[in-house]
Amino acid sequence: MTKRIRLDIFFTFMFYSVAGLATGAKPAPGDVVAAHNFDRGPEAWHTGKDKTHTRGVTWHRNILGFYGEPVFLKWSEMGGRSGGFAYSESPWYFDDNHGHFGWLHLLANRYTEPEKQGRPGSPSPVVGQDLRNAVVRVSLRGRDVELKGTKLYFWLGGSAPPIRNTSPTDKRPRSTVNSLRREGHRWWALTSVPLEAYVTDGKWHDVTFRLEADERKWTYLGLINGGLRKKIQIRQSLSFGDGSLPYVLGNGKLYVFGFILVEVDPLDQPKGMIDLDEFSIATFPSNPPLPEP
Repeated sequence: MTKRIRLDIFFTFMFYSVAGLATGAKPAPGDVVAAHNFDRGPEAWHTGKDKTHTRGVTWHRNILGFYGEPVFLKWSEMGGRSGGFAYSESPWYFDDNHGHFGWLHLLANRYTEPEKQGRPGSPSPVVGQDLRNAVVRVSLRGRDVELKGTKLYFWLGGSAPPIRNTSPTDKRPRSTVNSLRREGHRWWALTSVPLEAYVTDGKWHDVTFRLEADERKWTYLGLINGGLRKKIQIRQSLSFGDGSLPYVLGNGKLYVFGFILVEVDPLDQPKGMIDLDEFSIATFPSNPPLPEP
């Protein structure tokens, strides 16, 4: 009996030791580096909601007079693809400081290092990973959705190194050229893969797409002065991020990823619930080294 107990303890110890090594090991190229099945909750995914004060994490005051804040997605323990699922429900915060690209709702998003970014949640394993040509899989469903002409896109943002272009033929404003010499966040939407058709019939749809580092398939979000209280100022044009996408995807410094609704009319905003399940990102086995910026 004593020997059996000791053997049981030994094999239990070995099982958890090996499991721990496997869990702590750095994923190999081609592995799934992020997986969210939402069986136990929203897993640090959030949506943008209105608020009337500036306490806590706060986004700018928009043209409608509301500040914004990230709020965890709602969650159901049943009804997903294989258990629970997370969902985003209207009304959403109206984000107007990317108006050069499109007024939008931050529908469902995941910060990669929430604690460092002043938000609750654990770090995402995509940090440190090369996501060029990575494959994203997700199950989407809409319930009582009225899109009101909006488009649903995957988007992401991350740090990019200086894009040095001081050629005499560079006609961009000097302030733009100077800003591109500094590392900063760049934001891109995968506009070649619209997703709104998957949330209109009340059924689950399994969707797969690739994160190619081809800027012709994406649109840079740009930046204008939020709130629109004064004359509109274009702080980042739609070409401001040119050349930055390979670094945002490939340098392991991704800041946020998720889904946005774009082309929102502030006087006739979309409504409903959009469900999310079985989300994963798998890296590509063999990307070339990133070029020097």
